[in-house]
Amino acid sequence: MTSARDPLRDPKLKVQRAKSHIGDLERAIKAFFDTEPCSLVTERYPNSGEVVYKLSWNSPIPTDIETVAGDVVHNIRSSLDLPSCCLARRNGHADVSGTYFPFGKDKNIFESSTVQRKMKKLSPAAISYINSLQPYGGGNDLLYVIHELDIMDKPGLFSSDRR
Repeated sequence: MTSARDPLRDPKLKVQRAKSHIGDLERAIKAFFDTEPCSLVTERYPNSGEVVYKLSWNSPIPTDIETVAGDVVHNIRSSLDLPSCCLARRNGHADVSGTYFPFGKDKNIFESSTVQRKMKKLSPAAISYINSLQPYGGGNDLLYVIHELDIMDKPGLFSSDRR
């Protein structure tokens, strides 16, 4: 007798991998800041007397920090798409292509047919639940920022050409 495979196995593995990357990222950030890569500079404006504090960077952010941060975001974002595919399969669809966890820049775009089409293979209950999460700007901003960071990482989240 074989036991049924956990339908959420793949998203759980993505989250587990993201957690591992977070540990790597924390170590890399600590090592970077242990080198004292920046210094605090204070300036006083003569007319107003206001003091301004600025960071002066002595070294660039290491590429391992850039790439691992991108891996964290991508794994978390992927962990949202995978359950959508599981839900489509549970709704009787063997082909889950075109099925994604939907996001919109705002509520109107999220409710558009273009975005809602990403859930067309899901049951009405699953669609209602995902809609209740409000994965759009101005709704659930935490979910939305994960999506936006993943998009930003396509050319390199922290790469020097984006600064």
